[in-house]
Amino acid sequence: MIDLFDVKGIVHFGIAGNINNSMSIGDVSIPNQITNAGLWDWLNPDKAEGGDDEAYLDIGKYNVPQRDGNNNMLGSLGYGHEQLYSVTGHINSPQNVFWINTTREWLHLAADLEKMELLQCVNASLCLPEKPKLVVGLKAATANIFVDNAVYRDFLYDTFEVSSSDMESSAVAMTCVSNGYPVIVIRGLSDLAGAQTGSNAIRKFGSLAAANTAKAVLEFIKKLPSNYNTCVSNGYPVIVIRGLSDLAGAQTESNAIRKFGSLAAANTAKAVLEFIKKLPSNYNVNS
Repeated sequence: MIDLFDVKGIVHFGIAGNINNSMSIGDVSIPNQITNAGLWDWLNPDKAEGGDDEAYLDIGKYNVPQRDGNNNMLGSLGYGHEQLYSVTGHINSPQNVFWINTTREWLHLAADLEKMELLQCVNASLCLPEKPKLVVGLKAATANIFVDNAVYRDFLYDTFEVSSSDMESSAVAMTCVSNGYPVIVIRGLSDLAGAQTGSNAIRKFGSLAAANTAKAVLEFIKKLPSNYNTCVSNGYPVIVIRGLSDLAGAQTESNAIRKFGSLAAANTAKAVLEFIKKLPSNYNVNS
């Protein structure tokens, strides 16, 4: 996108697991720092900790039952650093970083969103016990794993003080920072990342977390200066075509997006193709 389009900045959003006990399902987090917590060095059990890694997870400490020495042949995991190549840095001289900072100016714009009203209910019969809140300035972790384990959840919070865990944010933030583009991450908390009793709540409250995220994104975009509204500010015509995939909570059973999402996408594609046929020939770059 950055290479091909006139990108002004990236508003990255989605849902995430809740790692922080002071946060709740349905809350929205806008972090100021993100780490790639999936960049591991898997160490031999006889290798001492204390190398170049940021932190270590000693698997032997979690033996049940505990034995003398806590020996475990899986050894330990070392959490490594990213190599950041930046347009503001020296050529071919990467900087070792563990945390990627989101854009400070955009965080300041987002600060007013902490007062906004978020949705509390999925439908008339399924509501959260408390009103969700939006918090700006926490930390987030990313890895290519879905966290649904209470002990590992506690390790992430105790070691890195992160409040959410997702699978994409650090890659997006790293790309933006490397290329000098502003970036903000907005994540709705959909589950407790393993701290729950019973099954994971993402199927139950994922749609609510997504809806609260979308509300926060729309409110943030309203606060951006007009020069970030690319189409309008640059005089380009724009049209939005969306297929309706679900009832956004008004259904009596589970959300229909998995059942009818592909149909909505297909109808959207048909509408787009028909609209393109109606455009004047000067809009068709191949004409």
